[in-house]
Amino acid sequence: MQSQSYRWLFDKLQLGPITLDVDSTVLTRWGNQQEGGAKGYNPKNKGRASHHPLMAFVADWRLVANLWLRPGNTASSNNIEGFLESTLDNLGNTRVGLFRADSGFYDKVIVALLKAKSISHIISARLTQALQQAIVDQCKWQQVEVGLEVCELSYQPHGWETPQRLVVVRQHIRRKNGAVAGRPCRYLPMILICRAGAMGRC
Repeated sequence: MQSQSYRWLFDKLQLGPITLDVDSTVLTRWGNQQEGGAKGYNPKNKGRASHHPLMAFVADWRLVANLWLRPGNTASSNNIEGFLESTLDNLGNTRVGLFRADSGFYDKVIVALLKAKSISHIISARLTQALQQAIVDQCKWQQVEVGLEVCELSYQPHGWETPQRLVVVRQHIRRKNGAVAGRPCRYLPMILICRAGAMGRC
């Protein structure tokens, strides 16, 4: 019933290619709100029972495309395959032009599913020691503006079948009057896969 309601809505709206953002959050439970909750990752209220829902948003229009309520002891990417399939079903004929997610969804299963469906995607990568070394070995930085540089590299994470295209942003933390005032730098690696014709979104 819920999926039919979503499809009816999006079919009525007749949106063009959308940007789909997927994220998770922590909802702390108190008092008699404990049903279905569990102790898990909860940085603000450690040790408290919580839920860890999955959410999908149409970023262009600030619309909710899907929401699954899960116990607090589930990982960010837990059940993501089923959630993505459900979300795409909710969207009906609305095409996803770009999928975006943070490093909690940096997973080979997710990337393989998106590639199989020819969905362009940007997913933040975890800055592991192996990736840090690959950045040192491969990156030839190009300055975008003062204190902001980008590079591109091919990197195959441990356990993944194929190398991935990564774009890394290097940002100098402190700036003063538009000039770099010091270190350290912040590194933001992202898997960046764009289909032909989608570069305006990537």
